This record gives sequence, structure tokens and C-alpha cells, in this order.
Amino acid sequence: MATIHFILQGKGGVGKSFVASMLVQFFKTKTDPDLVFCIDTDPVNHTLAGYKEFNATVFEIMRGDEVDPRSFDRLMEKIFELPEGAQMVVDNGASSFIPLGSYLAENNALPLLREQGHQVLLHTVVTGGQAIADTLQGLSSLITSFDNFPIVVWLNQYFGEIAMNGKRFETFKIYKDNEIKIFAVIEIQQK
Repeated sequence: MATIHFILQGKGGVGKSFVASMLVQFFKTKTDPDLVFCIDTDPVNHTLAGYKEFNATVFEIMRGDEVDPRSFDRLMEKIFELPEGAQMVVDNGASSFIPLGSYLAENNALPLLREQGHQVLLHTVVTGGQAIADTLQGLSSLITSFDNFPIVVWLNQYFGEIAMNGKRFETFKIYKDNEIKIFAVIEIQQK
């Protein structure tokens, strides 16, 4: 029916909203722009909603440190109502990564979306520099929590090359052990 793209990473400032905006721009130019929907669930910065052309809907899914069940239910209803062939990009903030991920897993939300005929893709950002370990931990958390759902890994080299001990991402243990779960690896190169 529709394809839902969740952008999830526990480290802030690594390019989640940038990835979300690239996906929205791609879908608006390569598919029917009327079938592209944007949701901004970041409780701190509504970056995706800041792009007026995207017409993003802001969902305040957090109440304090926990997911607000009513707001989450409204989000799920919006997803269920998507028309055939729609693309929905859901940008999430670092501060809600753990609560939203836990809530999605505990409530079997992603399997429910799949049962309704939707395709679900999880997107995460791995960055170089000092945040490499944190972003790899975020990737590991997604793999562990959602082992039956494909993950798109965006390698953001803005903060430096994504390498450890001279080895590139494709040689990392996390990649080799989970290659079958990783749908795609996309490099964002620093120029």
C-alpha cells in the first residue's frame, strides 16, 4: 500500500533531518508529489517542518520522557489512512529515540503496519569523528529491536571518515554480522 520511512538515531546533530529532507525531495521529484507525506516527531527541533514546501505535520508524540499514547495513535491512524503508492517520511529526534523505539517494539507497531500492507524502512545515520561509537550503538539498537525490518544506513562523513583502525564501515563487525538486515548503505560524502 504505502512505504513508511522512519528516520531514527539516538545521537543528535548527525544529519537525521538532512536525510529526511533528502528523501522528501527525492520522492517529490521522482514520484507523484501529492503522494509524499512528512511527519516531524522531534520534540526539540522541528527541522523538517521548517521546510514550508514539504508541508510536514508536527506530531508531539512525547509527554515528558514518555510517548503519549494518544498522539502515537493519531500518528498510526494517519499512516493507516495513506493512499496506495504513498511515501511517508517520519523524522524523529535523538531525545525521543529510546522511548519511541521501545514503544514501537512493545506495541508491535511495525508488524501491524506490515500486516496492513505497508512497507516499513528504518533509516539511521552513522557518522565519522567522535560520534562514530554512539551512532554505531544506535544502529545496533535498531538491529536488535527490529530484526525483521530492513535498515538503510546513511554514512555521513561530514565529521570525518567513517573508519575504525583503518577499516571502512563494510568491514565493521556490526555490518558483517547483520549484512542481511541492511537494505542499503548510502554514503554522504564530505567535499
